[in-house]
Amino acid sequence: GLIEPEQVGGVSIRFPPDGNNGSSLNVFIEIRQRRAATFVIFRVEKDDKSQFAIDNRSGVDVEAWQVKPNKESLSTLYKIAAGSRLPFSWDRPMHDRQVELKVAGARDSVQVKMDQFGEHTLPGGLHAEVFADGSTRALRIRDKTKTPSNATGTTSRSGADGDEEARYSLQIKMAGLGVSVIDAKMDEVMYVGILNVDMSYRMTRSDYETEFKIGGVQVDNQTDKGPEIVLGVEKKDGEATSEEGPPPVALHLSTVKSRIYKDMAYFKYFAFQLRELNLDLEETFIMRLLDAAQNVVDSSTITVPEEKQEDLRTSGYTRLRFLRKEAMLGEKMYFELFQLHPIQVNLSFFGTGAILDRASTEGGGLSYNPMFAAMKALGVVITNIDRAPICLNALMLERPFASQSDLVSSIRKHYRSQLVQQLYKLVGSFEFLGNPVGLVSNLGTGMKDFFYEPAQGIMKSPHEFAKGMHKGSMSLFSNSTYGVFNAASKITGSMSKSLVQLSCDSDYVKKRADAQSQRLKTGTKLSSDNTLSEFSDGFMGIFAKPMAGAREAGASGFFSGLGKGLLGAVVKPTAGLMDLASKATEVASKSAKGSQVAKRLRPPRVSLGDGILRQFDARSAHGCDSMRRLREGSWKDNRYIGFCVLDGSEAVLVTDKHVCVHCFNDHQVVWQVPIGKVGAVKVDNKQVIIESSEKPVKQDNTAVEASPMVCADGRYAEYLADVIRRGVSLATAEGLRRAAGTRSGEYML
Repeated sequence: GLIEPEQVGGVSIRFPPDGNNGSSLNVFIEIRQRRAATFVIFRVEKDDKSQFAIDNRSGVDVEAWQVKPNKESLSTLYKIAAGSRLPFSWDRPMHDRQVELKVAGARDSVQVKMDQFGEHTLPGGLHAEVFADGSTRALRIRDKTKTPSNATGTTSRSGADGDEEARYSLQIKMAGLGVSVIDAKMDEVMYVGILNVDMSYRMTRSDYETEFKIGGVQVDNQTDKGPEIVLGVEKKDGEATSEEGPPPVALHLSTVKSRIYKDMAYFKYFAFQLRELNLDLEETFIMRLLDAAQNVVDSSTITVPEEKQEDLRTSGYTRLRFLRKEAMLGEKMYFELFQLHPIQVNLSFFGTGAILDRASTEGGGLSYNPMFAAMKALGVVITNIDRAPICLNALMLERPFASQSDLVSSIRKHYRSQLVQQLYKLVGSFEFLGNPVGLVSNLGTGMKDFFYEPAQGIMKSPHEFAKGMHKGSMSLFSNSTYGVFNAASKITGSMSKSLVQLSCDSDYVKKRADAQSQRLKTGTKLSSDNTLSEFSDGFMGIFAKPMAGAREAGASGFFSGLGKGLLGAVVKPTAGLMDLASKATEVASKSAKGSQVAKRLRPPRVSLGDGILRQFDARSAHGCDSMRRLREGSWKDNRYIGFCVLDGSEAVLVTDKHVCVHCFNDHQVVWQVPIGKVGAVKVDNKQVIIESSEKPVKQDNTAVEASPMVCADGRYAEYLADVIRRGVSLATAEGLRRAAGTRSGEYML
C-alpha cells in the first residue's frame, strides 16, 4: 500500500506471502524527522506491540478485512477463531481505516471504524467495542450477555455522559499578573502583563473539565528607545463593551478529559484559541533584551554540552545510531476532537542600525568608511517591516490516536509549513515598498464593506439598507484613504532614514533617533520648526564640522570635517523635507481611519544607577516618566525630587530645575517656574500656593498666572508643600556645591 513520508508517526502494513509456501509479514513503518532529513524505518511488527488488533472473545469464528475502496480491489481476509487474538495490518493505510466484520453463519457484514472509539452491535447477538489496549487500538468482540472487563479500564458509558453534576469544582480568578525583566545594571528592560486570569476545574462522574482564560496580554518596552508596546492584542472596531456583554478573551484553552479510560488519556474535546496580536520589535530593544539574557547565562552555573553535528555525507550513515532504537511508545492520547484555531500576528520591525554600530565599535571605526555607511543605510531601510499579517491556519484533527511526541511533531510540522507559506507577506510589507500587502488589504476591506453592508441591510428593511450604505461608503473611504496615505508615508519615511545614515554624522543620527523616539512616546507631531532646524544644522555644519575636525586631527581632520559638512548641507535639509512629507501623510492616514494609542500597563521602574534593585513605587515611577516626557524630553536629564497628583486631571512635578503643573494624560504644561525662583510656599486648606520672583509660563512659553494647586485633602496639601520646600532647599544646596566645585550625590524623595 501507499504511505505518506511527510506524515510523522508510524503505520502497520501487511506484505503478502512470497509464493504459495510463504507466509505474510506485518511490518511497522516508522517515519522520523531529524533536522532537515526524513527517515523511513522498516521493522518487523511484534504481536504484543501491534498498532491494531482484533480480540475475539465470543464463542463463534469471525472474518475481518479492510473495507474495499471499490469492487475491483482486493483485501486480505483475516480469520479470527473463537477465543483468539490476532494483530491486524492494513492493505491500504492511506485509505479509510474501516474493518468489515462477518460473523460465521450470518448473512450480512458490519463495518467498524477503527479510528473511532465506541460500541457496535453485530449479527448473532454479538457485541463489538473499539478501545485502547495500552498502545494498541483493539477491536474486542464478545457475547452480548457478557459484561466488559474492568481490567482495561473500559466500561459502558451509558448513563455516565448524562450526569453533569459536578462532584468537585475549583475556580481561580486574578486581576492580573506582572513579570519585570531587569538587566545587570538593575534597569528595567521589559514588563510582561497578563490581565484577567480565569481558571476553572470541574470533576463530574464521567469527565474532568478544565478551562483557562486570559483577558489580555501585553508586553511593554520599558527602555527609552523604540515603541512602548512590544506585544499587544489587536482591538477591532465594534467590539462588545461591558454593557453589551463580556469582551472577547485574548487566550482560551478548554479541555474535557474522560475519567472512564484508565490506561490512556482520552479527551472528548481539546480547543485552543488566541486573539489577533500585534508584535512590534525594534533593533535596539532586541539587543538590550539579548544582553540581559546573556548576563543570566553568564552568571548561571549550568553547562550545556555542545551537540556534535552529524554530516550524513561524510559519516556514511554509520553514526546514526538513533535509527536502531525503537521509538518510546509512551502513553497514548486519544482526542474525539482536537482543534487549534487560526492565529494571526501583525509583525512590525524597526531597524536602527544598532547591530552594525556595535560591529563598527568592535571592529575599529568602520563607521567612518563610506561603504560601511552605505551598507548601514541600505540595511536600515530594507529591514523595516510594517504590520506584516502572519496568518496561521487552523489545525483540526478528528479522533487522532498517537503518543505525545507524535502529536507534537504533527503540530510543529503544520505551523512550520504555514510559516513558510507566509514569507511572501514579509517581503510585501517592507516599508521602502510602501507596504503593498497592507495597501491591498485595506482596499479589499473597503470594497467588501461597500457591497456587503448594504446587502445585509436590504434583507431587513429600507432603513437598515440606508444605514448599510452609509457604513459601507465610510469604510471604503476610510480604508482607501488610510491605505494610500500610509503607503506614501512609509516610502518617504524610508527615504529619509536612508539619507540620515548617509550623512556620516553620528551625533546627528543619534539626535534624530532620540527626537523620533520621544515623538513616538509623547505623541507630538513633527512641525515646520523641525524642518527649519534641519536646514540650519545642515548649513552650519559647513563651518562647524571642519573646525571640530581640525581640533581633533589637525589638517586631515579639517578636510574630513569639510567633506562631512558639505555632505550634511545636502542630506540634512533633504531628510527634513522627507520627514515633513512622511509625517503629513501619516497624520492624514491616521485621521482617515482613526487609531487609539496604546499605553504601558505601568511606567518603568525607577533606577538611580547605583546597582541597587528597589521595590516598585508608583509615585516615583509616574514622576520620572513625566519628567522624560515633558517638553519633548528636554527635562529627562533633570534630577527627580517629587511628584503629586492633584484633585482632577493634573499633577505636580518637582525637579532640581523646575516646579511644573501639567496634565496627567497628555503631559502638556499648565504652568512652570524655575525652582530657584520659588519663594514662599503657603497652604490654605486643600490648596498650595507658591510665590515666585519670575512669571510662570505654559506650554507655548507665554506668561500665565500660577493657579493654586488643589489637593485631595489638607494632609496631602501639607505633603506637597513640604516636597516643594525640600526641593528648593536641595536645589539651593546643589547650586552652592557647584559654585564650590564639590561633587554632589544623587537624591530622590
